[in-house]
Amino acid sequence: MASAIRATAPLLLVIALSLVGCGGSTPAEHVAQAKALLAQDNFKAATIELNNALQQDPNLLEARVMMGRVSLDLGDGARAEKEYRRAVELGYALGEAQLPLLEAIAMQGDLQRVLAESHLVDDGVSTTDHAAILGIRGQAYAERREFDEAGYTLSEALELDSKSVPALVGMALLHALKRDYPGAGEWVAKAIEVDPAAPDAWSVKGQIELEQGKAADAENAFTKAIENAVTRDWISRSGPWRVHI
Repeated sequence: MASAIRATAPLLLVIALSLVGCGGSTPAEHVAQAKALLAQDNFKAATIELNNALQQDPNLLEARVMMGRVSLDLGDGARAEKEYRRAVELGYALGEAQLPLLEAIAMQGDLQRVLAESHLVDDGVSTTDHAAILGIRGQAYAERREFDEAGYTLSEALELDSKSVPALVGMALLHALKRDYPGAGEWVAKAIEVDPAAPDAWSVKGQIELEQGKAADAENAFTKAIENAVTRDWISRSGPWRVHI
């Protein structure tokens, strides 16, 4: 009897640890807890809850989509891309996924894939998202110094949505890379007017000011970018501030 107990003890320990790890909660309960944590801007704790949910049910679509969004917020483009692709496999509409997928790829700095993924826009994409997709595509062209393509693409984006922040930031980036700092300043001001909390707009503004020798204004803009970023991880990995103007 004693030997039988010793033989089963390791198995019982594994089961016990598994139950402790998930707290006895269901996948739906983990998702609910993740939502509550996200409402408190506790992104890393929410990630733990979503991981627990997906460990129990890898096909839980809501948890996949949430994990993709949280990964974007945390600046983990590779994880975000993985989660959104899996979500699409599970039935998430490509029209909903195309923009965050593109954001995830752009976050990884892969300009060639940004252009490849945005070459065709899904019919289910909203007009606002369509403009944002073209805005990110235009930014990629600008970063590659393909200025004519960038200008055409960004203009097309703004025809769809004149208040598209990615497109406005793209125009600012394009003009800055062409050393047209007054023009860049006008475009970035429009982006900030539309969304005063857009960290990418503030960061591009910081670069524009820095290039003109306005150190104090640049510092203020970069500070705004950091204050409005979800996390420091996010701002260190994301957006057009990767480019040295």
